[in-house]
Amino acid sequence: MYNRHRMELNNKLIWVYIGIGVIANVITGVLLLPLFRMLWARMNRPTPLRLRDRVQLADQLEMQKRYMERLNHLAANPKDLYLYFFQLGLAVFLCFSAAECLLVWGVKEVIPAVLALLILSFTVSVVAFVEAKRLSAKNIERTKATIQKSIDEATSKLNLP
Repeated sequence: MYNRHRMELNNKLIWVYIGIGVIANVITGVLLLPLFRMLWARMNRPTPLRLRDRVQLADQLEMQKRYMERLNHLAANPKDLYLYFFQLGLAVFLCFSAAECLLVWGVKEVIPAVLALLILSFTVSVVAFVEAKRLSAKNIERTKATIQKSIDEATSKLNLP
């Protein structure tokens, strides 16, 4: 009887300690919230770009402008888009066929080459599917808008006209 009473008392004390801990955490959070907000604002404040960062950003901006020109060309000329996908499909076919030929006619020493060709074939096919999704008639405008937004952000960071 004494042990049961003691166990119930211990269970009640555990819940009291848990409640005190929760209340203490809430009070501490409320008191430290302004400090956390100030630190968050300070961490996210933009810093001036160093010369190396400006050069990298300028290179990235130039690359994005070239990619935007390519997207505009592909949107205006769907035949070139089909040729691009044909090239990707042909690369997948050639890699897979070469791996198959090496596997059938080769010896055991060519197994790493076969694996490399199969991995390359798989990688190019995944790239083809991703590009097909991004460059479809439904999504190409969204892709162009994303690239244009990135160009605008880089231009504003570099303070270009």
